Amino acid sequence: ILLRHVFQTSPMPNEDKNIVSEWLLNTDGDFMLYALNKNTKDFVIMNDILGRLPFYYHYDKDMEFIACREIQLLANLKDNNNDCENKLDKIGMAELLLFSHTLGNTTLWSNIYRLEPASLLRVNGKSMKPEIIDLYRFNFEKKENTNASIKNNATKLVSLFSEACKNSADQNSKNIISLSGGFDSRVVAAGVYRNIVW
Repeated sequence: ILLRHVFQTSPMPNEDKNIVSEWLLNTDGDFMLYALNKNTKDFVIMNDILGRLPFYYHYDKDMEFIACREIQLLANLKDNNNDCENKLDKIGMAELLLFSHTLGNTTLWSNIYRLEPASLLRVNGKSMKPEIIDLYRFNFEKKENTNASIKNNATKLVSLFSEACKNSADQNSKNIISLSGGFDSRVVAAGVYRNIVW
């Protein structure tokens, strides 16, 4: 059913966009989905609502389009010369130094971009021209639970986190959690331990 909406004509109708974004909001997981329309040769790639798996693409005026999960491989495929000045993105470098990460779809490499969360990358089968469709953006300025107490918000957060841990674990097989030593992995380990049957 989802495929029916992602292969619509360009620009993507708002109705189809809303259906796909609603599906993303209700689907928990780290994923990249891809599909090929055999009739038109159109190709689509879509990531999860938080864009947890990095995915990079390159497109330039010569109609060269490359996409992959590994940015170093993409940089090598894009340009084999050793001219570092043209390879590195100065804005991306400045963002990294200022914020400890790049912003939006910027990377440290010129003309290499990261697919932002909840995006649909659609490649036209005839022209090979890529189109990026922004399916959903969280609005962090809109605070829905400001009237609730800290205790109620914390309780709701614990409930959502517990549900995510339960959904991520496989109840029928052995689950392995790799601990980095940080607080994040310890909290996930505790959440999984609490929410699966041993």
